Amino acid sequence: MKTMTLNAPQVAIHTLAEVVGIYVEAAYPVGGSECAQSAREALLATVLQLRNGYDTAAGSVDISRRLKAHLKSALEYYPQTQSERVQLARHESSQLLRCLQGDIVSLDDWNH
Repeated sequence: MKTMTLNAPQVAIHTLAEVVGIYVEAAYPVGGSECAQSAREALLATVLQLRNGYDTAAGSVDISRRLKAHLKSALEYYPQTQSERVQLARHESSQLLRCLQGDIVSLDDWNH
């Protein structure tokens, strides 16, 4: 499996896990087509990897590269789901999109 490394603070990676979970429920509900269920399972496995696979020493987590487009879609969708904190959700999404492009997101970047 080809992987990509996301370099960001643990709080950012846990936010990405939350974002992907929200997206999965909206885009791939239980009972969809076989293809949709396959995507759902892969994304839910990624949520688990994001939550449990973070390497605190390296400040990163490795995930499958083949899900990059799904993760990007999830990040684009996320601010719409956060009506009471849209500006913060947009900032979080923009930082995580940078991370998906290979940039290192620092805790300072995340908090500002």
